[in-house]
Amino acid sequence: MAQLPVIVMCPSARAPPVPVRRLLSSATKSSTTQKAASFKTQGILAPLLVRELEESKYEVVAGARRLRAAKLAELEKLPVRVVKLTDAEAIEAQCVICSWQDFSLLIRSAARRLHVIDVPRC
Repeated sequence: MAQLPVIVMCPSARAPPVPVRRLLSSATKSSTTQKAASFKTQGILAPLLVRELEESKYEVVAGARRLRAAKLAELEKLPVRVVKLTDAEAIEAQCVICSWQDFSLLIRSAARRLHVIDVPRC
C-alpha cells in the first residue's frame, strides 16, 4: 500500500449520481466531520482507490468522502491503492461502489425506521 500527499489527489469529475445520498446531505456533512475526528485519532483504516492521471496527479476512484474528511482533518498523506483503469473501468468501479453503498444505506435506514434491529454502520 502506498502513501500519497493529499494535495496530488482530486475527486473524480465523473462520479455517478447518488440519489439516496442527496436526500441525506446534512447527515453526510455530519458523518464527514465524525470521520475527520476519527482519522485524527485512529488514522485511515481502508486505503483510497486511485488511478494516475498524469505524473504526480491522481484521481480518486473510491474514497471521495474519505478524501474530504482527510482534508478536514488536515492530514498530509493518505494510504492509497494505485490501479490502472481506463475511463470506462473507473466509471464502472464507481457505479458498483455507489450501488452497494446506496443499498446498504437503504437497508440500515429501513431497519432503524421499523425498529427491527440495531444495524451497525459498515
